[in-house]
Amino acid sequence: MTVTYENSEVARYSVYMNFDTKNGFLIKETNSERMLDLRKKNSAELADLLSGIQGE
Repeated sequence: MTVTYENSEVARYSVYMNFDTKNGFLIKETNSERMLDLRKKNSAELADLLSGIQGE
Protein backbone atom coordinates (compact mmCIF):
# COMPACT_ATOMS: atom_id res chain seq x y z
CA MET A 1 0.00 0.00 0.00
CA THR A 2 1.33 3.45 -0.86
CA VAL A 3 0.35 6.46 1.24
CA THR A 4 0.91 10.03 0.10
CA TYR A 5 0.77 12.50 2.97
CA GLU A 6 -0.44 16.08 2.76
CA ASN A 7 3.17 17.33 2.65
CA SER A 8 3.74 15.08 -0.44
CA GLU A 9 5.86 12.59 1.50
CA VAL A 10 5.28 9.09 0.15
CA ALA A 11 5.50 5.98 2.34
CA ARG A 12 5.00 2.33 1.40
CA TYR A 13 3.43 -0.17 3.81
CA SER A 14 2.76 -3.87 3.75
CA VAL A 15 -0.66 -4.75 5.14
CA TYR A 16 -1.20 -8.10 6.85
CA MET A 17 -4.80 -8.99 7.59
CA ASN A 18 -6.49 -12.06 9.02
CA PHE A 19 -9.97 -11.89 7.52
CA ASP A 20 -11.35 -14.49 9.95
CA THR A 21 -10.39 -12.59 13.11
CA LYS A 22 -10.23 -9.16 11.45
CA ASN A 23 -6.89 -8.50 13.14
CA GLY A 24 -4.13 -6.80 11.21
CA PHE A 25 -0.93 -4.85 11.24
CA LEU A 26 1.18 -2.62 9.02
CA ILE A 27 4.91 -2.72 8.30
CA LYS A 28 6.52 0.44 6.92
CA GLU A 29 8.96 -0.38 4.11
CA THR A 30 11.69 1.84 5.57
CA ASN A 31 11.36 0.36 9.09
CA SER A 32 10.56 -3.31 8.49
CA GLU A 33 11.62 -4.47 11.96
CA ARG A 34 8.72 -2.58 13.55
CA MET A 35 5.11 -3.70 13.14
CA LEU A 36 2.22 -1.31 13.71
CA ASP A 37 -0.69 -3.18 15.25
CA LEU A 38 -4.05 -1.92 14.02
CA ARG A 39 -6.62 -1.12 16.67
CA LYS A 40 -9.56 -3.53 16.68
CA LYS A 41 -12.05 -1.02 15.25
CA ASN A 42 -9.66 0.18 12.54
CA SER A 43 -8.61 -3.36 11.73
CA ALA A 44 -12.22 -4.52 11.37
CA GLU A 45 -13.07 -1.55 9.12
CA LEU A 46 -10.02 -2.19 6.94
CA ALA A 47 -10.81 -5.91 6.74
CA ASP A 48 -14.37 -5.11 5.62
CA LEU A 49 -13.08 -2.64 3.03
CA LEU A 50 -10.45 -5.03 1.66
CA SER A 51 -12.76 -8.02 1.62
CA GLY A 52 -15.23 -5.96 -0.45
CA ILE A 53 -12.50 -5.12 -2.93
CA GLN A 54 -11.28 -8.71 -2.94
CA GLY A 55 -14.70 -9.99 -3.98
CA GLU A 56 -15.03 -7.67 -6.99
